[in-house]
Amino acid sequence: MNVLSNAATAGTATARPVSANNSPEGAAPSRQAPIVVKDSLDISAALSTAGDVANIAGSVAKHASRVIPGAINVALNSPNLIASPVLNAFAPATNNREAIYLERWGNILGGAALGGVAGAVLTNILAGDASVGQILGMGTLGALGGGVAGGAKSLISAIWTPTVYQGGAWCSKAKYPQIGEAASAARYSASAKSYGAGAALRAGYKAGFVQSYENGARLADELGNFSKGLFGLQE
Repeated sequence: MNVLSNAATAGTATARPVSANNSPEGAAPSRQAPIVVKDSLDISAALSTAGDVANIAGSVAKHASRVIPGAINVALNSPNLIASPVLNAFAPATNNREAIYLERWGNILGGAALGGVAGAVLTNILAGDASVGQILGMGTLGALGGGVAGGAKSLISAIWTPTVYQGGAWCSKAKYPQIGEAASAARYSASAKSYGAGAALRAGYKAGFVQSYENGARLADELGNFSKGLFGLQE
């Protein structure tokens, strides 16, 4: 009996090479995924973004162009815009005639207040060692000058402003009737008179300054529309 021969034969029969499949798919045959190259620049998205940026820039430029004429108009009408809301807070104008009356007093009183402050401030700046009497004196002169200027402005506006037919006669048209309207609505919607006066004062100031700014800024709008029509641009 050949034991060694049988053992060698058995050992040879059991020794088989094993190949390991380390692919993620296990025993499945490996396949190479196709490479997809994606365009990093989306033309449509880029154009859309550029259009949005242009629209935003145009909107910013439009609002910026309205700031200067709006601010100038507010400055020119500042005497009335300062004093008229105060007058309307206690006795709001309910019609055009009352609005004109309060606007005229607003120009006079507001001009006097601004003139007095300007006179006192300029005296203090130009003469650093000015006494209290000098500052008060220049403030008084400034108030007188501002009051006269406000009265002259009221007279000019009464002559040159548009007129309306009311109460059987022609009269000037109030420049800022929104002040009286807003003050009246705020005052009479409150239950307490003191609260209504405060609310009317706030509403009057807001309405006056907003309307004055828009009146001046509208000049920039009209100029822009004129330029578009002149150069054939889209309205």
